[in-house]
Amino acid sequence: MRLTDLFHLAEKYLILGMIAVGLIVGIFCIWYFILYRRLLHGTDGFPLKKLAATALILCYLVIVLGAVMLDRSSIWQASRAVLYPFQSYLDAWYSFSGRAWRNLILNICMFVPLGLLLPFYSRRFQKAVPVYLAGLSFTLVIELAQLLLKRGIFETDDILNNTLGTMIGYGLFRLLQFFYSRIQAKNGASLEQPSALAAALYQLPLVLTALLFGTIFTVYQLQEFGNLREHYIHRFQMSAVDLSLEAQLSDSPQSVPVYRMQIADKTQTRALAQDLFAALGTRIDDSETQIYDETAIYWDTDRTYSVWIDFAGCPTRFTDFGSFPDEADKKTIGKPGCSQAEICAALEKLGVTVPDSAAFSDLGDGAYRFEVDTLFDEHLVQGTLSCTYNQGNQIHTFHNAVITYEKACERPILSEQEAFRLLQDGKFRADHWKDGTASVIIHAVRLHYVADSKGFYQPVYAFDAAIDGEQNVIEIPALP
Repeated sequence: MRLTDLFHLAEKYLILGMIAVGLIVGIFCIWYFILYRRLLHGTDGFPLKKLAATALILCYLVIVLGAVMLDRSSIWQASRAVLYPFQSYLDAWYSFSGRAWRNLILNICMFVPLGLLLPFYSRRFQKAVPVYLAGLSFTLVIELAQLLLKRGIFETDDILNNTLGTMIGYGLFRLLQFFYSRIQAKNGASLEQPSALAAALYQLPLVLTALLFGTIFTVYQLQEFGNLREHYIHRFQMSAVDLSLEAQLSDSPQSVPVYRMQIADKTQTRALAQDLFAALGTRIDDSETQIYDETAIYWDTDRTYSVWIDFAGCPTRFTDFGSFPDEADKKTIGKPGCSQAEICAALEKLGVTVPDSAAFSDLGDGAYRFEVDTLFDEHLVQGTLSCTYNQGNQIHTFHNAVITYEKACERPILSEQEAFRLLQDGKFRADHWKDGTASVIIHAVRLHYVADSKGFYQPVYAFDAAIDGEQNVIEIPALP
């Protein structure tokens, strides 16, 4: 989720929150002015501050509950809980995607207003423990509701992050209280003076959180290679699993190349999109450009063509919306049976060059594919280029995922037997792994390459396995 998405989400439920606030304020005013003052002849003044704090808290609660409960479609599956502590942090570390880190930070920030507002609502919440318990209770209610209503996943990390956000919010309240008392004291008011040391100590949650994230990002920038999603997060229990090996494994040490792909920026992806649009006689409409963490999306001025370009390696997805299949226009129907030369020539008109070593396939109905896996002295060219070609002799869509990797260095890797021992210890990432898995049969092992979070192409062992009779692949990173 991007920051703009968060603002749109808050805006979406702000109106609902304001309606709820209006109803509560209206009911309170009726009670105070009609029942309390007129009928019961009460003398206490109108509690404006408490009413304002109540309104803000209520509006906040409606926005949070709307975002975490109403904005999510029901997950039609068995209730699921992730009880491993810090799993979301490990997942964010090994993927190192901006989205993953942003979600963690937003989970913390989401509960900061709660810790900040509660002390204004009641004096009992001007002490830390009641505020912390309130934040913990609220996040537990949310997580249990998500689990029971299948509107999310019960996660221990969400509880930790939300409670931490409450503590940070309360620390900000104590800081505001400290400065407010100092200002009032200068103006001659007689108020209890909070301790500067106490106000500083309550900032520890914020300071430690900033240090934690700062350390994580610094360590990541200093390490040579990026992180792999394929790295295990927690160990699987293999004691009850019948693990058998049908392949011969080598124990010989070896060194293999590590490659690196191009990581483009917005300027470079825009230049690629502009070249493509220029070949079609049009240009980019910058008002329609969308930039995400991993992808840039460009449209032409007539919104006829769209181009999606990933920053890592620059794989490109192109769509001509003006040539969608239409039975009334036979030229838009797919054209099967074309030669490799004809498809290559059509792609060349769009500035797409097919490598000479590519293997060509006619998939039928006007769909074609090229596959490349060629190793040169200092670089590797690998990937697929798929496209659709119509009766009007035009490329309707293409997805060019052929990437050139330059050799960065050579590094020693684990032997096949060392990698298998990690598998035996349950140190592998397998999202398809099920609790209660009874048998695993390893048929073969091969070395292939996987892109890491910094654009390096790292060696990974792929164990072809039958897991309870179903064919799957278990991957073990090869770099020690």
